[in-house]
Amino acid sequence: MNTFSRRMIIILLLCSLVPLSCIKDKFDFDKLSDQVEIKPSFVVPVATGSLTLGNAVRETDTLQFDPDNLIRIVLKQDSVMYVSASEFLEIPAQATETKSFTPGPIDIDDFSQSRKIMLDDLFAFMDLALQIFFQANDGTSVPFPPIGPAPLGQYDESLDDQFEYVYFSEGTMDVTLTNKFPVEVSLTAEVQNQSDNSVVGTVTFSNIAVDATNTQSVDLTGRRVDNDIRFVLTNFETPGSGGSNVDINLTDSLFIVVDAYDMKVNRGKALIPDQIIETDAQDINIAVDDNEEIYQIILSSGRIAYQVNSAVSEGLYISLELPNSSKDGLPLSYSLNLDQGPGVISGDFDLSGTVHDLTADPLQPYNKVRVEYEVGISTSGQMIEFDLTAETVDFQYSFEDFDFYYVEAWLGQKTIDVEDEEFDLDDEFFDRITGELRLTNPTVRLVYENSFGVPVQVNFSMTGTNGANVVNLNPPVIDFLAPADTIQPRMVNGVAEINKDNSSIVDLLALPPRLIEFSGNAGANPAGVTTSNFIFNNSYFLADLEIDIPLEMQITDLSFTDTVEVDFGDDLDMLEKGKITLVVDNGFPLEMTLGLILHDSITNTNLHTFDNIMLLEAAPVDATGVVPEGSKTTGESSIELTREILDLIPETNKIIITATVNSSNSGTVPVKILSTYSLDFRIRASASLIVTQ
Repeated sequence: MNTFSRRMIIILLLCSLVPLSCIKDKFDFDKLSDQVEIKPSFVVPVATGSLTLGNAVRETDTLQFDPDNLIRIVLKQDSVMYVSASEFLEIPAQATETKSFTPGPIDIDDFSQSRKIMLDDLFAFMDLALQIFFQANDGTSVPFPPIGPAPLGQYDESLDDQFEYVYFSEGTMDVTLTNKFPVEVSLTAEVQNQSDNSVVGTVTFSNIAVDATNTQSVDLTGRRVDNDIRFVLTNFETPGSGGSNVDINLTDSLFIVVDAYDMKVNRGKALIPDQIIETDAQDINIAVDDNEEIYQIILSSGRIAYQVNSAVSEGLYISLELPNSSKDGLPLSYSLNLDQGPGVISGDFDLSGTVHDLTADPLQPYNKVRVEYEVGISTSGQMIEFDLTAETVDFQYSFEDFDFYYVEAWLGQKTIDVEDEEFDLDDEFFDRITGELRLTNPTVRLVYENSFGVPVQVNFSMTGTNGANVVNLNPPVIDFLAPADTIQPRMVNGVAEINKDNSSIVDLLALPPRLIEFSGNAGANPAGVTTSNFIFNNSYFLADLEIDIPLEMQITDLSFTDTVEVDFGDDLDMLEKGKITLVVDNGFPLEMTLGLILHDSITNTNLHTFDNIMLLEAAPVDATGVVPEGSKTTGESSIELTREILDLIPETNKIIITATVNSSNSGTVPVKILSTYSLDFRIRASASLIVTQ
């Protein structure tokens, strides 16, 4: 608007100078004789014209005409604010979870082994008299003699083919004796390893009747047991048949059964069966940058990166299950196998398209992924040596490269500060104007699109300063609406407006401001926890700026001062006097007075001053600030050029121009500038010449 006023002033000033140039064009003063004495006078119409504002300016995207012909200036700037989903929420790299454990002790299969020790086997370890007796009476019915107590030999046996030797951390061996001798027996036996005669355990059976069975248990904890063992009868005795005849058969036996069960071993050489060696469950906390509370997340991409370092002699398998996560409606689970023997394996599990419920932990129903895992041995089917007291498994995994498709969360009342800005409008132009130009209906709009399911409130301040005068914009708090749910359409369109009714924008622009200072912030969820937020990977916030300035204004003593350089030459010495007259039929609601100072910059002297030259008289306006159709004000103004003033013109090399503009009614009411306004002007010049002979 200042530019428009400035151009109008210059146009009018040029019109006021036209007569001088026209007079010079029509008369060649150098050809007049200095001896002429007659003093003719003349009046010359210099220019006549009509100006309609709609013809003077063209409608553009910036300069627009309303249907009622009101002119408005509209400035638009696209994308003054843009926030993408990745800027609003980013899930950072997650911490690595580490589990280290020693697999042992491990299970080995139960086994059972039986052995008969016949009377014939004991026969070899009896004294000579008993040997002769049993040999002589085999197959007869005679009294059975008493025996012992006496050691009666050792008997080798192989227990099972699933191990060569093992060291037990726990387990039980039951030794069951069934007496098939014709007499009651008692015995004590040691179970020994054949390799080194080490004792595994000792069992004692007392007074076992004919055909009776008795079981004694051996605790295997801390024991080494070889597959090849022996039974050593350290003591055997029987009272005999007490003189009664019984059948004597060297094939009569003691039937021994060895049952081993509930066994765990931690080292040895054995065939290790498939088994689970470790299970655990963890609620992994998903780290976030700004204390967001995520309830559900659907990943467009992501992975679980893992590394397993195993020193176990057998192969391993590891399975992971995320019980509160799914893909295509199925529970999420992964498994991997480590090749036989010690080694390292690494890789990742794909999380693309997976859905995760992060609310399962009642103590923290957000940001928690439950992970259950199982580690087991995959047997090679071979006998291997192992020492589980020294063999370990290190298992590391982490959630990485999360890119979300959808997030449901409480994103918090985070605040984003807007960088402070200063706009320095100080220019020498402001040094040349005084008075007030008040735009009465300016509007600033933010036209926005928001597909974040997050309400945002913007608070900002703006002050304008001109010398000691400071005006605060006092803008309203701006609430940007958000979509209420995820059902299409997921976009909210809105307009946030700052205008004369909700701010001090009119007063701020009226200063006019030489310095504008801006600061503010944007806050998410200003009302607190009212509902959960949501965000998609393609969500965004976009705001375009629109400044709308209808040319509705009040102008009060708006004065503009400028200086122009001139060169009038020496051709005016033949003029005795002159006058320039401007007649204007003005249809604009603006009045303009002009002041001219003839100035000699060489001596820095003001040679002459023309005050209060009325160029325009404002047309009257109705109650709406509009000049009624056909209504104009006619004004006439003149500039008198006396001989004394004409003598000063050759010394004038600059003219200081002061133009003062007021709107109708001395700027007390708002007026509107329409494209249909026009003015008609007539400029004439009159002069008297000095003629001598």
